[in-house]
Amino acid sequence: MDAAIITATGGLLATLGVGVRFVWIKVERRLASIEADLTKARADVDACKERHATDRSLLAEVLLVLQLVADEMAGTNPTSPVLAQIHRILRRSYPLAPAPADMVATLRKVK
Repeated sequence: MDAAIITATGGLLATLGVGVRFVWIKVERRLASIEADLTKARADVDACKERHATDRSLLAEVLLVLQLVADEMAGTNPTSPVLAQIHRILRRSYPLAPAPADMVATLRKVK
């Protein structure tokens, strides 16, 4: 009788072992999939950060050019309502600090 209990217990433990192994393999596969997804997501975030930095740099350049053009045009007609409106829109939409005076002076020399 003791041998039968030991045999039955051994069989039950073997069956449980196979079940645990099956579940463990499934968990490992899922974790590997999650890690791969996380790696891809991190790469996507890094790419977005790079694009964002590039876009901000380009935007700053465009805004500087717009400001320089508006300043130059203001010299011909300083009371122009169109230029005043452009200035208000730019300042409201893009509240950036003005370019340093030496940079503006240098850029105005370029023709």
